[in-house]
Amino acid sequence: MQKKKILCLVWALMTAGLLIAACAQAPKSGGNKPVPPGVAVAIEGTKLKRLTLVEQAAKRIDLQTVPVREEQMVRMQKVGGEVIAPPEGSNKPSGAVLVRLLLSESDLNKVDKTQPGRVLTLDDEDNDQDEGVEAEMDEGPADDDSEEATSALYYAVNGTDHKLTPGQRVLVALALEGGGKRKIIPYNAVLYDPKGDTWVYTNTEPLTFVRHPIVVDYLDGDMAVLSDGPAAGTQVVTVGAAELFGLEFGAGK
Repeated sequence: MQKKKILCLVWALMTAGLLIAACAQAPKSGGNKPVPPGVAVAIEGTKLKRLTLVEQAAKRIDLQTVPVREEQMVRMQKVGGEVIAPPEGSNKPSGAVLVRLLLSESDLNKVDKTQPGRVLTLDDEDNDQDEGVEAEMDEGPADDDSEEATSALYYAVNGTDHKLTPGQRVLVALALEGGGKRKIIPYNAVLYDPKGDTWVYTNTEPLTFVRHPIVVDYLDGDMAVLSDGPAAGTQVVTVGAAELFGLEFGAGK
């Protein structure tokens, strides 16, 4: 996806100069001198520039912004598992079952082991993680000395109305590390430069924009969850970022 966005940026830069430069074709009222689309002024002590567009240029590229949001995020992953009976002599309540999951070491390290999982049957409609039954993490059988034991996770489902039976294959929706309160922006606000670094254009004042570095932790649908970026509430460009990039680096000159 990153490579695709870089290729899209290259294509956008080929056309950005044309889109913004088109704004310069209209003469000023009462004169023949073309109106520049905007100005790019170097910010002292940085490699960045402060871009100021004329209103006509902003309208031509349909420039749009949204604020950076800060929300409570929960990362989830669905993993296949098998229902097993609790070991003999365990103190599990009547009707309880365990669900055994086998994960790779890297996936195992991503699981937030302080959070419960949700067990979904394979015929749950759309395997919606809001369906199913809650399961608490469990130590599992003490006598599990198989080679797979170190990569196994166990979840306990208590009660008698879960309709799970030993040997049944299920899915478990697991909470992953990296949740909590996080900054999020639409993915179409993310700009990849040719080196693969990620940026957004912040709207600091009316018609004024400055490129700001960000770190994308992961994608959640069409939203990018950031581990570093502008403060919550900062306006970022969602439409017109490639054209601003072209203005900053002189595309179309």
